[in-house]
Amino acid sequence: AALQGKGPADLMECTLALGAEVLVSSKHSANGTEAIQKLQQTIDSGEAMAQFAEMIAAQDGNLNALRPVAPASELKSSRSGYLAHIDAELLGKAIIAMGGGRQVLSDALDHSTGLEMLARLGDKIDAGQPLARIFAKPMIAERVRHTLLEAIQVADEPPQVGPLILDRIA
Repeated sequence: AALQGKGPADLMECTLALGAEVLVSSKHSANGTEAIQKLQQTIDSGEAMAQFAEMIAAQDGNLNALRPVAPASELKSSRSGYLAHIDAELLGKAIIAMGGGRQVLSDALDHSTGLEMLARLGDKIDAGQPLARIFAKPMIAERVRHTLLEAIQVADEPPQVGPLILDRIA
């Protein structure tokens, strides 16, 4: 979606910022503003997606192949408030338990599993509102539901949400 200019705003911001760093550091752009303009033009023209498709094809992949998707269920908030904190480590543990990650290299992956966040830090949340969509077999989804609810904290007061990119360190 990002390579087609259809990604969420935060993903697009991060993608363009990282891409700009590469273009400036490799001397393909004089500054960040110019680099972001070049990147945006590459996305808008379809060149970015075409290049990605070439990379996939070179690895014997097929972007048009159907991908397995596990059944979806929603993780709903038990209370109203504001999405105040997301514990990424707990999210990772839940995804591993769903088969979407490994504890050891020999663990098999279930590529049909996943997690789609439906709310972001700072969002106002109503009781019963979906916070995330879980892609897993129903029994497995129920097993990880508690971990996910523990990872996504709703509070009475809105949190201080900083900028997506805090600083540049190079």
